Amino acid sequence: MDDSAAASGQRGQLLSSITIALLIYIPAASAAGLGPALPQIRAHFAGTPGADFLTKALVTVFGISALIGSPLTGRMLKRWGVRRVFMGTVIVSLLSGLAGVVSPNLEILLFTRFVGGLASAVCATAYYTYVLTRFPPGKRERWLGFISTLGSVWAIVASMLAGELAHHSWRLAFLINLVALPLLVLVPLAFREIVAPDPAPATPVARGPASFARMTPAAIVGLLSGAIVMGSAVYVPFQLSATGVADPRMLARYYAFYSIISAITALLYGNVRRFLAVPGVNFFAFTTAGLGYMSLVLWPAPGLRLAELTVLALGAGLLTPNLAAFAGRRGDAIEKAQAIGIAKAGYFAAAFAFQAVMGILAIHAAGTSLIALSLIAIPGALMMVAGKPMAARTPALEPAA
Repeated sequence: MDDSAAASGQRGQLLSSITIALLIYIPAASAAGLGPALPQIRAHFAGTPGADFLTKALVTVFGISALIGSPLTGRMLKRWGVRRVFMGTVIVSLLSGLAGVVSPNLEILLFTRFVGGLASAVCATAYYTYVLTRFPPGKRERWLGFISTLGSVWAIVASMLAGELAHHSWRLAFLINLVALPLLVLVPLAFREIVAPDPAPATPVARGPASFARMTPAAIVGLLSGAIVMGSAVYVPFQLSATGVADPRMLARYYAFYSIISAITALLYGNVRRFLAVPGVNFFAFTTAGLGYMSLVLWPAPGLRLAELTVLALGAGLLTPNLAAFAGRRGDAIEKAQAIGIAKAGYFAAAFAFQAVMGILAIHAAGTSLIALSLIAIPGALMMVAGKPMAARTPALEPAA
C-alpha cells in the first residue's frame, strides 16, 4: 500500500472512531439522561393513574427495548448494512427523543421512550459488532474498555444538560437528544460501505443441556447486577428529591458526581483484577453497592450524601465490566457469546422487572425501594462466597471485560 492509500485508510479509521464515540451518546442518554427531570414529570402528571410507575418506566423501559432490539441487530446488519443501520437508529432516536417535548400524556411519552430505546439498543449492539469485527487486535481491546468509560462520560453530560434544561421546563430536558444531530453528517462520511461486518466464523460444537445449564448463574448475576446499576438512574434521584434536593440542577450534579466515581472505578477494573478473581470482585461490588443504597436511606444528612454516593459508585462501577468476565469465564467461543448475551439481557431487563415488582407490592417510597435494592445485593454477594474470591487472580493477559 502506498503512502497516500495508507494516509487515506488512517483518516477513515479516525473518522469512524470519532463517529462511534458520538454514537455511544445515544444509548447513554437514553438509559440515564432523563433522571434529573423525573420528579418534575411525575408532579406534572400527578393526576394520571399509575403516574409513579409510568414516570419511572420512562427510564426502565430501556431494558425491555434492549431485550427486543439487541437480538434483531444481526439480521438488520446483514440485510441493510452498517451505514443504513446507524443512520436509521440516529434518525429514530432523534425523532422519538424530541417527541417528548410535545407529548400530551404519559402514555405517549412512554411509547416514544420505548421506540427510542429500540433504536439505542440496536445502535449499541451495532457499534460493538463493528469494533469487534473491523478494528485490529490491540485497538479492539482498548476500544471495548473505552466504550464503557465513554458511556459513563456521556451519561454525565446528558444528565447535566437535562438538569439545566429541566430547571426551565421538564419538556426542554428532551432536547438533550440534539447532541446526536451531527451524526446525520458523520455516519454517511465514516461508513461509506453498505455491507454488514463479517461475523466471526462459527465453530460447530455439540450442545447439550449441561452447557446451557451453566449459563444460569450468568443470567442470575446479570439480573442482580442490572437491578443495582440500572436502578440507580431511577431511584437515586427520587431519594435525593425526597430528602430535600428539589432543584433538578442539583440532582444532575449529584448524579454526575456518582457517575464520575463509577467511571473511574470501571477504569481501574483491570488493576483490581490483579488482586481479586472474578467472584471476589463481584463479592466486593455487591456488598459495597448494597451498603451505599442502605446508607442513603439510613443517614440522609446532606453532609453525608457525597460519601454515600461514592460507596454506591465503587460497587456499581465494578459490577458492569465484571459481568462479561463472569459470564464468559467458561466454555468455547460460542458458549461464551451466548452466556454474555443472556447476562446482558438480564442486566438490561432487571430495572424494569424490579420496578414491576415494586408496583405489584404497592411500594412507591424511594427509600423503601433503595432498601429493597440493597437487599438484592445480598444474594449477589453470597453467590460468590463459594467461588473462592481470593483465588485464581487474573493474569494481565486475561480480558477485563
